[in-house]
Amino acid sequence: AKTITRTVAIDGFNHLRECGFHIKSIALTAKEKICICEEMDCNPGNCPFAKGHYDRVNQCVYDVITHENSITREIIIDYAMKHQVCPFEMSLDISVWVDAIICDYNYVFDPRASLKRYFAQGIKGEYIFLVDEAHNLVERASSMYSAQLYKEDFLQMKKIIEPLSKTLGKKLDKCNKELLVMKKECDKVNVVSGIGGFYLLLLNALSEYEKFLEEHRDIPNKKEVLDFYFQLSNFYNIYEKCDDSYVIYTENQGSTSFMVKLYCVHPATNLTECINKGNSTIFFSATLLPINYYKELLSNKVEDYCSG
Repeated sequence: AKTITRTVAIDGFNHLRECGFHIKSIALTAKEKICICEEMDCNPGNCPFAKGHYDRVNQCVYDVITHENSITREIIIDYAMKHQVCPFEMSLDISVWVDAIICDYNYVFDPRASLKRYFAQGIKGEYIFLVDEAHNLVERASSMYSAQLYKEDFLQMKKIIEPLSKTLGKKLDKCNKELLVMKKECDKVNVVSGIGGFYLLLLNALSEYEKFLEEHRDIPNKKEVLDFYFQLSNFYNIYEKCDDSYVIYTENQGSTSFMVKLYCVHPATNLTECINKGNSTIFFSATLLPINYYKELLSNKVEDYCSG
């Protein structure tokens, strides 16, 4: 859940090794935190570590796994500098060859950030998940499986994109107008039974957005355009998961901001999909009480074994 608990896990494996346990472990660090460039730009034309990365990474991975057992952020950076490869991508490649992976919750549970080589659609493995400070997972999971969009972002993106694609600009404008209708029906916060009309407009916009990105490789404000596409895509994917464990609501956040949100109240069903991709999961925490409350929110299985 936090950096400090990652340190505890590293120390724990080191202690086991001192007692004769032969195991290789790696601690994964987020791309933006392990990047060794002054500014993160993964374009091979701008990053010397991305350029030719795949020509050198296999030798780098072999070097690491034959010389290191506790593979930490510092060790990853050292070897990345030595072999001139991307430290983040290299760390993911190394993870295939180790026995234990120490990582943030999102690498396992977040649909946007989970490791595709382990958890892509339908993939399962001989994994045991040890979830430390598990009381934090409820709030984190609720956030991971929720999504929101803002009316103002549609207007802003329409202004950027319309000079390049009138078709996409019109589709974004239709989404904005539908949100305007919802805004007029909302005083402060309004729980809605459904947003089917907006969903269909969003689906049409997403389809056109994908065509636009394929046809326009170099565009002004590229980062903002891509970020907004990922927001729309995530909202669409989360909407597909909506069931009785979700609440859909709109909110007026002052005179200039209006939001529609898919809020995951009860994350157990989504978490169970992830848990089922391994053999066993152990949730532990010094504050995992009341235990039945966390059972319901984390696994939905009252028969799961627990010990206090």
